[in-house]
Amino acid sequence: MQTNLETLSPLERRLTMDVPADDVNREIEERLKKLSRTVRMAGFRPGKVPFKIIAQQYGSQVRSEVLGNAVQKAFTDVVSAQKLRVAGYPKIEPRTGNGDGDAKTISFSATFEVYPEIKLGDVSKAKIERPFLKVSDADVDNTIEVLRKQRATWL
Repeated sequence: MQTNLETLSPLERRLTMDVPADDVNREIEERLKKLSRTVRMAGFRPGKVPFKIIAQQYGSQVRSEVLGNAVQKAFTDVVSAQKLRVAGYPKIEPRTGNGDGDAKTISFSATFEVYPEIKLGDVSKAKIERPFLKVSDADVDNTIEVLRKQRATWL
């Protein structure tokens, strides 16, 4: 599996992945065979539906599931190997020029954002000023008078 990591911006990355088509096709076939043992279809006994009919009916759905799983697994493997901290979900798109089963690999690109790297400075020399406020008796009396006027009930 070939991968290529591009930096689009300080927080955005694009990962180009190639998934082997042989592995994907083998997994599709295995899932269709497993499905053929349990599927019920009108005109056939359970488990006796011809493989060709199952491939026609369920092939595209199984292919999309297998491709999704393969791409997700490849993405998580590369992200963990590169030690990237992904923020959010990646936008995964097929690369142009993909053949439908004829090519040796299936290419995808994933665009995603990463968390920024934060470097802390030396805080031992920083000075902190604590604000100090002096409250006089007149301020307290004024606030109490305002509260009395706000809470007054008129009968």
